[in-house]
Amino acid sequence: MIRKRNTAGLLSGAIYLTASTILVKVIGMLYKVPMSYILSDEGMGYFNAAYTVYSLLYLLGTAGVPKAITVLVSKYNAEGKEARAERVFTLASRVFFCIGACLCILLMIFAAPLSYLIGSPNATPSLIMIAPSLIFVCLGGVYRGYLTAYKEFSCCAIAALIEALCKLLLGLFFLFCGLQFGLPLSWLCALCVLGIAVGSFGSLIYLHVNIKLKENKDIVKQKCTFGENRSLVASIFKIAIPITVGSLAAGISSVIDLSMIMRCLENSGMTESEAAAVYGNYTTLAVPMLQMAISLVTPIAVVILPTVSSYYARKDMECFRDHMGLASELCAVISWPIAAVFFFFPYETLCILFQSDSASLCAPLLRALALGVILFSVLLLLNTALESMGRPKLQMVSMLAGILVKICVSRAFLQDQNFGIMGAPIGTVFGYGASLILSLIFVCLVKGGISAIVKKQLYPCLCSVSAILITLFIGNRFFDRGGVSRISSISILFVFCTIYLILLYFTGVFRVEKIKKLSKQPI
Repeated sequence: MIRKRNTAGLLSGAIYLTASTILVKVIGMLYKVPMSYILSDEGMGYFNAAYTVYSLLYLLGTAGVPKAITVLVSKYNAEGKEARAERVFTLASRVFFCIGACLCILLMIFAAPLSYLIGSPNATPSLIMIAPSLIFVCLGGVYRGYLTAYKEFSCCAIAALIEALCKLLLGLFFLFCGLQFGLPLSWLCALCVLGIAVGSFGSLIYLHVNIKLKENKDIVKQKCTFGENRSLVASIFKIAIPITVGSLAAGISSVIDLSMIMRCLENSGMTESEAAAVYGNYTTLAVPMLQMAISLVTPIAVVILPTVSSYYARKDMECFRDHMGLASELCAVISWPIAAVFFFFPYETLCILFQSDSASLCAPLLRALALGVILFSVLLLLNTALESMGRPKLQMVSMLAGILVKICVSRAFLQDQNFGIMGAPIGTVFGYGASLILSLIFVCLVKGGISAIVKKQLYPCLCSVSAILITLFIGNRFFDRGGVSRISSISILFVFCTIYLILLYFTGVFRVEKIKKLSKQPI
């Protein structure tokens, strides 16, 4: 359907999505800060109650659908079946529009009883206002998956920014309009939520226009029988459902974490307020740092998926392994230094952004999560390989097993007074480790080849360890380790980053010629 495939390189595609992710997070922060002042804690409670329900339904349309469309469209294009790839897109658009419409109607009908069920009756207007966005989100997932298959990463990045900006500007505009009319707090929250719905609609319009502008009218549309259409739809769900189940399980795991951690901490002798303070410190400081690291490597998997799917469909396993190795090297260059900083300089990292008391309390927790950055990075690549080979069920089994291990290990350590809240990050790392081992076994069984992924981790690992040792030596000589300040923390991290980049250059990982090649490397 699209006239010509985008020739953007692997590095440029990853940069588009990474920059977009960072900007969206910044815009999200700008969105919530003024809201918290205007709506107060009570209003934010109504807003977050509606947003939590929305987030769970949002996963249904965004977790597995884009990847399913990307894999199938890339596969059929690689086989020279462009008309069939277009048919997949057309059918998916119709099916997921209907799914989104059904979810929207159900949420509107059951908004009141659902708000009572979650213990926030005043969240009903917000649930009603956010319901239409489910249509736009489901359809937008299809569009993003289709554009990703054609390497139109800039379109997907801009669409995400449009959604975030509309949410910020229109949400606050609607809020101020509501204030002028003297609306009650519950409806002020609903007007903020309306900005999310309008933002998702604006993003959808942008994606639709881009697809129409790039449309190849020379492709003859394929007429399929009912049975063929049903088979194509089944293929989409065969990939989408396992990925979605894994994502939903991860979301539900977070809810289980909340109740389990609070209960275990209180059982260990803490009061409710003490347990809430410790849990708040962990989720406000340590967890966002881990999520930040994850958000930096995730775009690489998104960028590489259509290419490796095409190579696997053509049975070109040599190019498949080469590109997986390339993605592994990029992930390693990012994940290893972050993990090293989390482990050796957790307090220095945290005190740059947070108060010293909070940073001191969270530093051991961030250190415990350091290994999780590496494990997740490799796990992400292995699961991308499984998705590209049409084995999403294996990925789902791996993720579900990891979540189960995480819950069991966290519970065991949380109940031990010697560990306390440390049980939470330890459980997370064990969960990633269990998923990684299973995914590793699955990739070996389907002969996906893991040697390229593992080998490319070596030099970034050695460079990170060496840079840390040199930085520790310099730090002990020139910095006062007894009283760490923001300036000394920034200086230490700057020294580490400089040494790390120099080592990358001398080992051949980071060269100008190589960067240029990666920027132009077709994907």
